[in-house]
Amino acid sequence: MKKIIIVMFMIFAGGLLAYKSNENQYYYDKYATLTGILKEVTVEDDMGYESGKSTQIYVLKLDSPITIMEETPVFGDGTPDIIEEVHVVESFEEKGTKPLKTSVDKRVKIKGELVKAHTGYHKRDAVLFDAVIE
Repeated sequence: MKKIIIVMFMIFAGGLLAYKSNENQYYYDKYATLTGILKEVTVEDDMGYESGKSTQIYVLKLDSPITIMEETPVFGDGTPDIIEEVHVVESFEEKGTKPLKTSVDKRVKIKGELVKAHTGYHKRDAVLFDAVIE
C-alpha cells in the first residue's frame, strides 16, 4: 500500500512540475502577453550605420524568465531560449492605446508579436513587436 501511495504521489508531483514548467513557455512568431517592469535604456549603434550615436529603446524586464521556442527553426538549431528581458517595439497602428513612455519604470502587462532577434537593431535576444499595454 505504501508503494502505491508513493508512486501516486510521484505521478501527481511530476504532473504539477510539468504544468508549472509549461506556463512560461512561448513560441516565436506568435502573439504573447508578458508582464514585467518597463524600462527605457540607452543603446549604442553597433551596426556602423551611425557609429558613435546612441538611441533609446524600451526593454521589458520580465517578472520571471520565460522559455521561447521556434515551431520551425529558422534562425537557429531549435534549442529553446531562456529570456529575462525583451526588446519592446511600440505599435503605431493601434489607435487609442496607452503610449509606452507613460509606463516607464512601472509594472505592465504588454501584448505583441514575439520574434527572435535577427538584425543588429534588435538589442535583446527576443523582440516584442507591435506592443500595446493591456
